[in-house]
Amino acid sequence: MNRNDAKNVIDARGLSCPEPVVRARQAMLQSTASELTVVVSEQVSAENIQRMATSSGWQVAIAREADEIWLLLTRPVA
Repeated sequence: MNRNDAKNVIDARGLSCPEPVVRARQAMLQSTASELTVVVSEQVSAENIQRMATSSGWQVAIAREADEIWLLLTRPVA
């Protein structure tokens, strides 16, 4: 995952829905990066972000680490 590039990491740990989805969506719309990483602490947030991203054509890879869930969002190729 893209954990060391802080500008492309959205830290939504501890936030209640829908805030993690809102932050991820905002980053997807504003960033020109080909990949974004979102870290959350709740399974439901991960599922909602995955659903939102895939419905927008983005690919999603998920990794679990301790109490964190990391989502790597990859922009669709235009």
